[in-house]
This record gives sequence, structure tokens and C-alpha cells, in this order.
Amino acid sequence: MGAREARVSSLETELKARGDRLDQAQAQQATLVRRFSEAQETAAASLVEAEVRLRSAREREAAAQARTVQLDELDRNLQRRYEELLGRETGYQARIQALELRLVRPPAGPVDSPGTAPSREPSPEIPSSVPPLPGSAPAGGSVEREGSGLPRLDALLRGGFPPGAQVALVGPAFAGKEAMLILFVAEGLSQGDRVLVITAGRPPSEIARELDARVGKREEWEKDGHLLWIDATRSPGVPIPTSTGSSAVGGPGDHLGILRAVSGRLEGTSTRTRLAFAGLSNAIAQSEERQSLGFLRNLVGILRPRGVTALYALDRGMHPESVVESVLSAMDGGLLFRVENGKNALSVVGLGDVETRQWVDYTLEEGSLQLGSFALERIR
Repeated sequence: MGAREARVSSLETELKARGDRLDQAQAQQATLVRRFSEAQETAAASLVEAEVRLRSAREREAAAQARTVQLDELDRNLQRRYEELLGRETGYQARIQALELRLVRPPAGPVDSPGTAPSREPSPEIPSSVPPLPGSAPAGGSVEREGSGLPRLDALLRGGFPPGAQVALVGPAFAGKEAMLILFVAEGLSQGDRVLVITAGRPPSEIARELDARVGKREEWEKDGHLLWIDATRSPGVPIPTSTGSSAVGGPGDHLGILRAVSGRLEGTSTRTRLAFAGLSNAIAQSEERQSLGFLRNLVGILRPRGVTALYALDRGMHPESVVESVLSAMDGGLLFRVENGKNALSVVGLGDVETRQWVDYTLEEGSLQLGSFALERIR
């Protein structure tokens, strides 16, 4: 009996210990359940807060996008307004020139009656001579034309381009238009002109390397302000170069930026200036036809009254023929390039008196154009 009682007592002790452990396990389980519930509640609260924040962020993003759309529309409206104002300025300047041409004698003033005091209003001051229009010859004289950098072409043009002329270089790609621009730029620098180069196709660095083969002091001309660059090949957000003579706009489609840059470069200078526009096709292909042609007319309206002789390179294959004709109509003339059966030829449109308007053969040799012979017709 003693052994059995001891055995029972041992089992009771073990059972009690197991019961205690079970109670502890249940207590721990209850604690874990409580903590899990608290964690669930915290997670749910955090999820709700995150959803609120996300919804708020989306609302702010939508508001920012709407604001961006409004700002873009405002920018387009401002650009259209600016171009309209430039167009009006061009019209006013043309009217002023027309009025100046009519001021060949003082207008007849009122005749004072006998015994009356003469009028105290001063008569308008009449200029002693009427300023000539850009490129026109004064009475009894001739205008010194601006060299193209190609003597044979100057002979064809009877001395070069008329001062202040706006000239389109129209033809297929790789026909020699940019070579003509570089010759024109190099000639201007050699004559002491300020030269403004707009690049809307290749970056200035590439054109500068080709120019280095023509002029030996390019960097000096950049430093003293005779050679100026407007880089329209860059993308929005790219920093503007800080080197002397360089500026940048948002890209070839940043018409307003180009107009502002040109106006800024021409402001406050009396030095004879030339402009070379490399890649005009890229600039006018960035927007619809009416806006692009309006940009070109506004640019011409800035340059022509200031007597800036300008050449524009236009790739004929990139545009409908109607656009090409519209570009030519905005100019004072053009050089037309063609390539047929492996042979190159050019002809002159407009630009006053020239030796011939027939097609003249030429070859491209080492970045220069070599013109063939032409008949001396001396026609307009």
C-alpha cells in the first residue's frame, strides 16, 4: 500500500505540474491573442491612414497636373501673343518706312492771314534725305553687296548678297547648303562683321569644327563677341552654356526662345551683322504649318529692319511644296540646289540683278562649292 500511495502522490504532483504549465500556456496564448488583436487594430489604423495619405497625394498630383496643363496653355497663349506683337511691330516698321519714303518735301502749312500772329506750332522737322531701304541703291549710286565667301557665286550675284537680304538655301540634304552657310559665316568674320549662328540640327561644336578649317581665330572671335551662337538643338532642362558668345533655348521647337535670343543679341549694336540659320527645317517641323511660318515671318521681321543679312538652310524633302513656297515668299530671294544623276546645280531666285537665273553646275570639294561657267545674261 505504501508504494501505491507514493505512486499516486507522484502522479498527482506531476498532474498538478502539467496543469500549471497548461495554465501558463493558456495565459501566454491569451497574451499573444491580445497582442495579435492590438497589432491588427494598429495595422488597420495604419492602412486607413496610408489610404488617406495616398488619396491626398493623388489629389495633389491631379491638382499639379491640372496646374501644369494651365501653365502650358498660358505659355502657348503668351507665345502666340508675343508672335502677334512681333508681327504688328514688323507691320508698323514697314509703314514707317513707307511714310519716310513719302516725305520728299515739307507738307504745305496753313497761310497766316494779314495782321494775324504767326502760328506758334512748330512745323514738323523733315529729314534732309530719305534713308534707303535695306539693299536698295541710293540715287546715282550703288550699294556695296555682302560677299558670300565664294567668289564665283559673288560674280553670279553681281557682287554678293544685297545688304539686309533674307535668303533661303533650298535643296535636298547633303547638297552643300551647310557648306554655303559656313563660307558665308567665315566671310563675314573676315570682313569684321558680327555673325550670329542658330543651330537647330547639329550642335554648335560640330559646325565650329568645320568653321575652324576656314578661319584660324574662331575662339578669339567668340571671346570678343563677333561670333555668337544660339543652340536650338538642346532638350528642355539642359543648362545654358556659360561660355562667351553662347546661349541655348529649349530646342528647335522653342520658337519664342529663338526670337528672344535673336532680339537680345541684336539689341544695342551698330556693327554690321550677319545671321546663319542651320537646320531651319528642324525648327519649322516642330509645330503646325501656320505657327511655324508665323515664327519665320517674325524672325524676318526682326532682322530685315535692322539690315541683318541672313541665310537659312531648308531641306526640301522634309516639307510639302506649299511650305517651301511659303518660306521663299517670306524671303528676298533664294539659292535653289538640285542633285540629278549625280550632278549638282544651283539657280538664283530673286535678289535683284544677277548674271543669270539658269541652272549653274557646281561640285563639292573639301567643304567648298566650285561653280562652273555661266552665261552673263545680266537679268533681273
